[in-house]
Amino acid sequence: ISEIKNDLLNNPQAILVSMLAGVSLESLKEMSGFSRIIRIMPNTPCSVGQGMTQVCCTESVSKEELEDFDKSVDQGTISFSLGLEVHHT
Repeated sequence: ISEIKNDLLNNPQAILVSMLAGVSLESLKEMSGFSRIIRIMPNTPCSVGQGMTQVCCTESVSKEELEDFDKSVDQGTISFSLGLEVHHT
């Protein structure tokens, strides 16, 4: 994260997307100094097109941005956006 920290801070419209296992949104905010974060956690069957990906984000990411992200990563999985309705991609 330290390698991209300046790029994030210089682009307030950017969204940091993480799939670091065991690293909370709060920890990501502390490490990056950035608040617009989407965290994804795919499960193993995603590699064969039979899985799902859980998605959550900070309050700084709008519902529309989260929906756009969900559409952009369509890989034949079902994404559950935690705190929002289920999105089938």
